[in-house]
Amino acid sequence: MIIENKKKEKLNETSSDYKIKKIIFFGLLLTNEKFNLTIRETQVLFEKYYRNSNGNEIAQKLNISQQTVKTHIKNVYSKLGVNSLKECRDLLKELLEKKD
Repeated sequence: MIIENKKKEKLNETSSDYKIKKIIFFGLLLTNEKFNLTIRETQVLFEKYYRNSNGNEIAQKLNISQQTVKTHIKNVYSKLGVNSLKECRDLLKELLEKKD
């Protein structure tokens, strides 16, 4: 079941809805001076938030080490002022809803 859901998620990456969400997500975070996230931090956060990827999957997709993924996540949490993925998701959901 989990494997099937992952396959469906990967297929949906080409959908226009997915692409729009990705553009909004990147635009929102990269232009927000309050957070001052780097492009790579935003990429890691997108993979974690939207694709629910684990550290190994993110590392493989972005061609970086797992330790670098951990460092980016730590930096993102610090910049966003959150301590967990749940807090991060809540904040991002709130920010994305404001954009709609």
